[in-house]
Amino acid sequence: MIRAVKLARKLWKMTVRYMKANVQHLTTSLRGSFCLAFHKSFTNHSVAQQLCAKDGGQIINVDTTERYDLVLKNATSVGIHIQGERRVAGGPFFDDAGKSPEDRPFFKWASGEPDNTSNELYLAIYSTGVYDVSGTIGCYVFCEIRQ
Repeated sequence: MIRAVKLARKLWKMTVRYMKANVQHLTTSLRGSFCLAFHKSFTNHSVAQQLCAKDGGQIINVDTTERYDLVLKNATSVGIHIQGERRVAGGPFFDDAGKSPEDRPFFKWASGEPDNTSNELYLAIYSTGVYDVSGTIGCYVFCEIRQ
């Protein structure tokens, strides 16, 4: 068991080194059982997904208070993409695990949100809360790799 834990830590450290060497505008951190990479470059939702997948991860799933606070702390007038997608305007949002972000007690819509415009099928966090946004909106992105 101890050997497996040591191996897992070594793999995470190697992942962080790889990401630092291969991604521009990147801040990484190793937090427990997941690794985060913060890309401070404007990307639309599709590019954000591809960027994270290229590094073996995904757009951050804000499924804990810790993750919500981390993303909110880094959000400014520039939003940060988070997991949450719906098929039609006004429909429910689901993360990659099929769960609704809106069911989480710390989830807070910004004032006037969601406004359910026809092309706003994704989620982003700004300093004022969570917004439904179109796939063409440029935001920063936290990529995560979970253990």
